[in-house]
Amino acid sequence: MAQSGDIHVVAPEMAVAFFKGIMPFDSLDDATLNDIARHCRIDFYPKGTHLYLI
Repeated sequence: MAQSGDIHVVAPEMAVAFFKGIMPFDSLDDATLNDIARHCRIDFYPKGTHLYLI
């Protein structure tokens, strides 16, 4: 699990620019993308770490 120092907030405009190029987000309107972007973060893990979503 990531330590709290390894989690970083993403600038909403950067997240929106990223999502606009990724399916299925590319079909969403700007208001929805901005709402989603406000909740984005980046987690960093050491190389080779296996991530499991449950």
